[in-house]
Amino acid sequence: MTDSELMAKVKQGELRFMSDIFNRHHVSIYNYFKKMTGRPSLSEDLTQTVFEKVIRSKHAYNEQSAFKAWLFKMAKNSLMDHYRSNKKMQITYDKIPEQVSFYDDDSEKLDPDLKAKVHNALKRIKHEHKEILILTRFENLQYAEAAAVVGISENAVKARVFRAIKSFKEAYYNS
Repeated sequence: MTDSELMAKVKQGELRFMSDIFNRHHVSIYNYFKKMTGRPSLSEDLTQTVFEKVIRSKHAYNEQSAFKAWLFKMAKNSLMDHYRSNKKMQITYDKIPEQVSFYDDDSEKLDPDLKAKVHNALKRIKHEHKEILILTRFENLQYAEAAAVVGISENAVKARVFRAIKSFKEAYYNS
């Protein structure tokens, strides 16, 4: 079943299909949060929050739209809600742990030196650049899906990706 078909079942009240959706997407959502916050326990909490919101918002899902974009939009909003409600907490990348959680995808296969350089470069670029790189390069969202998540046009995503890659390269090679 596709994500849209599973979500249609969930909308009809068949919540057992939510486990399939969770199993397909929880790692990606967790990795998004971990790369954005650098905090594994917060990432786990936010991941849980997103899937709770999916259940609560099941009737708002439109089967004609891309499920993954809808899900990541919910994740982005959850992150923003978290920081709004915890104004004393700042988004800081200085203390991002280097450890790899069981949620991480293929990062354990990377050379440790390369991984550290990528990690440090991501910490040094602007939030909007980091976010668009994570969505399009790490989580493999299409530009149209990333546009829906971030709330900008597809052309603006293309421009932001271009600027983000340039910024990332500068941070990577000047570290």
